[in-house]
Formats: sequence, structure tokens, C-alpha cells
Amino acid sequence: MNKIHEVDEKEYTYYADLLFNKLGIPETEGTEGTPARIAKMIPELFEGLYKDISYLNEQMTTFKAPRHSSPIEVKGIPFYSMCEHHMLPFFGFVDIVYTPRETILGLSKFNRIVKYFSRKPQVQERLTEEIAEYIFKVLQPENVKVVLRDCRHMCMEMRGVNQPSNTTTEILLESPSLISTPEEFKKSIARSRANIDRIRGEINGSRY
Repeated sequence: MNKIHEVDEKEYTYYADLLFNKLGIPETEGTEGTPARIAKMIPELFEGLYKDISYLNEQMTTFKAPRHSSPIEVKGIPFYSMCEHHMLPFFGFVDIVYTPRETILGLSKFNRIVKYFSRKPQVQERLTEEIAEYIFKVLQPENVKVVLRDCRHMCMEMRGVNQPSNTTTEILLESPSLISTPEEFKKSIARSRANIDRIRGEINGSRY
């Protein structure tokens, strides 16, 4: 399975049970066995911590791109992740648009990519970057644009400001061959990074 960390359900159950006791959560018919269920759930919620990137690489299936390729859009991929600041969920949708050069990727593989990078403690901005950078590495396309949209953060809605959230982040990566000078390539990357930094500031300003 290409594991990074070993799964120890007995240890996870022990610490979940300890937390329940510290919080004073009474044992009822409903909570009986809950620490064990949490232990079984952890490897699923944090799959990205338990499986090495080679696990994802082995699932990638590419095909030869058509001679005259137009941009390919894969929209509305749902994702669910955990905010690394408060360990509360955030979720939304991923839109991917790329212009292939030599290869294309099977459509279901984009769902696998999104799931792999979202199933670990994350922030929306880094998740956007990791998805885009992985697709760019695998396909070496003319360009790839990744947008995370309609994202709701429970760290804003369930605690802190207790207000609804709806955030969007996006990044565009382009092949250096499409840019005439190294300076223009650097500017292209800087524009994407600046966009991420700007949105990061907007999100952080309302997150806490």
C-alpha cells in the first residue's frame, strides 16, 4: 500500500477514549464503541498521510493526446478536507482546465488526485497549488488552471466568527515553451503566487 505511517487502531482507540473521558462525555448506548469507530475513520480521513505519493503515481493512466487538442475541462469535483489550524472540515468543488501537449489523463484520475491531496491536514491555498503542480508534473501540458470554489470552512462557521463562508482560490501554471523569455515565465509564476497570496490574506482575515 506504500504506507508512510502505520495504522494503529488500538492506540487510536485508546487516545480517543482518553479524550472522551477528559471532556466528560458520558458513555451511552450511542457513544459505546465510538472511540473504536474514530480509530477506523482516521486512516480514511487522512489517507494522504498514510499513503506515499507512489500510491497515487501508480494509479495514473495517460493516453496520447489528439493531434489538435483544445482545452479539456473537468468541473465540479467535490472535495472534503480538514483545516490544519483547527482540525475542522472544509469542503467545496474543484474545477480543472488544461491544454494538453502529448498526453491526456483518464477523467476519473482527476478525482483520485483531488482526493489524495485533500485527505490530510490542509489549507485551501496549498491544496490548490498541490493539485495544479501534480497535474502539471504528470502531463506536462501547455497550461493547467485549478480553481477551488464554493468552499465552506467549518472553522469559520462552527467557531470563531460563526459566519457563513464561501471562498475561491485559483492558480494557473503555463509551460515555459509558451513564454518567450525567462523573465516572462517568472512573471507568470509570480502572478499565480500573488493571486494565491491575495486570497490567502482575504481568507485569513475572516477565518479567525
